[in-house]
Amino acid sequence: MTTDTKQELFDCLCCCGSDHKVRDGGSHINIVVLNKKAFSKFMVAHDFWLDGKKRPPRAAAILCDACMRENREPIWAVGKDGDSKPIYRVPVCELGDWIYEQA
Repeated sequence: MTTDTKQELFDCLCCCGSDHKVRDGGSHINIVVLNKKAFSKFMVAHDFWLDGKKRPPRAAAILCDACMRENREPIWAVGKDGDSKPIYRVPVCELGDWIYEQA
């Protein structure tokens, strides 16, 4: 992860709905995998444990340490459409469910 990307993630709004940045809630960047379909090319999670078979990517959320300790549910997912593009958020409720299918 480049320094610029790390800085951008720390400056991102926490995905739990409060209007605070990730850096305001602690010192870690917590990327949480959601059981929702990915909606952007970047900021997605791939499951490499599933026998190496290609599975559709899942959406991800960024939470601060405080929200992680409180077990808060993310209401936003994050996306990024390229290195020079900013991180943006989409409501989790607007994303389709990610369903595991046997290959």
